[in-house]
Amino acid sequence: MIFLSAVAFTAFKSKDDDPDTDPPPPGPTIYVCKEYVAGFYDDPLQLKFDTPDDAAKIKELIEAWTAKTYVIPEIIINGKKQTLSDAQAKVAVGIIYGWYQRGKKSTEGSSRALTFYSKFNESDPDNFPAAENRKVKNMRFLGTLGDFADPNGVGVELFFVHNRCNEPVPVNSTTLP
Repeated sequence: MIFLSAVAFTAFKSKDDDPDTDPPPPGPTIYVCKEYVAGFYDDPLQLKFDTPDDAAKIKELIEAWTAKTYVIPEIIINGKKQTLSDAQAKVAVGIIYGWYQRGKKSTEGSSRALTFYSKFNESDPDNFPAAENRKVKNMRFLGTLGDFADPNGVGVELFFVHNRCNEPVPVNSTTLP
């Protein structure tokens, strides 16, 4: 009887109990992605620019922000937390607020926004396509009395889409013998 119970425990022990197999690595589970889908990052990047020359730095500012902003911080894909940069984030929608003076027309503000936008286009044409007839499909140019932009400047809100892992699969999954 003792012999039978000893054989049963030995025959059905898990891989984790087997001294010949490597134990799973400590720390969080590492995943690989089997399927990506489009994801929308709902916290906008908000920037302010005082001069059109400052606006020419928008590409650098976007790259720095996406490199440190995590898609889903608790999931590690291919050994690292995924940033928006890793997920190939692109601007989906932008709102550019151009300041205008009280007593003037709001079109003065939207014209200022469009002037700054031309510098965005020069700096980063992938995210900011050229305006045609003062219009861009995914951008809105609005006037503001100072709520979103400093005097003579613009404020920007950018919303991003990215590749989101739809089906993460653990690299070291526990399997039965």
